[in-house]
Amino acid sequence: MQLRTLVYDKAVLLVVDDAWNPEDAQAFNVGGARCQVLVTTREAAIAEVLGACTYSLDVMKPSQAMELLTKKVGRALTEKETQESLALAKAVGYLPLALELAAAQVAGGTPWTVLVQDMQLEVARLISLDNKSARDAHDEASLKKLSLTASLNLSIRRLQEESFYPGFYSRQPMV
Repeated sequence: MQLRTLVYDKAVLLVVDDAWNPEDAQAFNVGGARCQVLVTTREAAIAEVLGACTYSLDVMKPSQAMELLTKKVGRALTEKETQESLALAKAVGYLPLALELAAAQVAGGTPWTVLVQDMQLEVARLISLDNKSARDAHDEASLKKLSLTASLNLSIRRLQEESFYPGFYSRQPMV
């Protein structure tokens, strides 16, 4: 209510970044006639609920993904690393956030080949869970969402391993 009062009679562009559910995005639909709301999301259903106009962004091209990975790793990649990192970029659907998470893990000492294998194992694990949306993930958008979830899970797992065992690397999941 306070936000509604503050912006109701003002010319405002309110940006809601990375909305994950319609209720959260709807909570910011508070402005008056001169107020516009821009919502970024990976969920098309949010735009439908809000009655919003949509603009879909393409994922990165392989060359853009390699540029991002090289920049985030902070050094030139060897020919072997280039091939391995291309395989990883493809495995994560060329999604920028997943690529940044992967680059951070490589910069921290995780080999590209291990990341690719771990990503494949994590996606398979998510599909095997009792999760209907993961089991039914066959279209490109669902598979990209699944690969992003897998990337986040792997990053969190490695952070936990590093916190509990500094300098120790293990591919076994934390229990």
